[in-house]
Amino acid sequence: MHEGAAGNPTDLLGENAGLRDLLDASSVEDVLSSFYALFQIPIRILDQEGRALAKNRKQPALNDYLAELPAVARRLGDVYETLRRQEPGEDGQFTLTCFTGATYHVASIAHDGRRIGRIVLGPFQTSHSGELSKELLECAPDLDVPRTKELFAALPRVREDTMRAIARHLGVLLDALMFAGHKAWLTESMHLSAVQESFRELADKYRTTPGSIVLAWLYGLGGVVPLPGCRRPETAVQAVVAAATELEAVDREKLDRRFAAGARAVGRLLSVPVDARGAQAGEVGPSPVARLGG
Repeated sequence: MHEGAAGNPTDLLGENAGLRDLLDASSVEDVLSSFYALFQIPIRILDQEGRALAKNRKQPALNDYLAELPAVARRLGDVYETLRRQEPGEDGQFTLTCFTGATYHVASIAHDGRRIGRIVLGPFQTSHSGELSKELLECAPDLDVPRTKELFAALPRVREDTMRAIARHLGVLLDALMFAGHKAWLTESMHLSAVQESFRELADKYRTTPGSIVLAWLYGLGGVVPLPGCRRPETAVQAVVAAATELEAVDREKLDRRFAAGARAVGRLLSVPVDARGAQAGEVGPSPVARLGG
């Protein structure tokens, strides 16, 4: 289940949908891998909290080596934090030249007018004279200069305008993926909202809680005895009320139709034939026990 749908199932317009609600990480990584095959540029997709959703490869060997040098590693940590947190300009993009001499480019990911994540491209080089940056040399007096020059030269060389175009093209592909993800998110949110509304309506009718209605319906399936965890007093009360609640046939049938797949799963668990409701068609032996979290 998508995290956003669970957090706010009544957000049926998707106004609070986050990047992780709208994009499947494996699908995004497939796209990023294609971009790496074309341009050899490391790319990461970060959500609105700055957490990585997808990437197309490990960081370059240059960054791995520099991370072994404590002073340089601390400076790199500051750079990475800037890439995660700095707000792009009005055009949704910004370029950052690192103290190492390498360059990063950031483009925001927007949905319905909200910035919900960012694309981080790099490191790459826009131009290189063959010399290392003065800041890097001052930061790491013990730097292996020949090795660092070799690793730096291995970074992809891309003009800034080309990088902006790559970011725009990637953004278009992500928009298409988010459009498909948004439809799936809405479908799930609407289903969850309908499910909760069904239990609320019956809870009002029987003057109890939705949790007691769920348990009463499960009890009525036969063959499974749900044992809710009772770490909280209200959960124990729900279980007692549920055991004493007899759902009317019309209400049980309503829930059976909505949850037919789940009811049939109960029947498969018991390994006996079931009807459309999921109740057993024949006699059964000792009832298995299903445990529900409380």
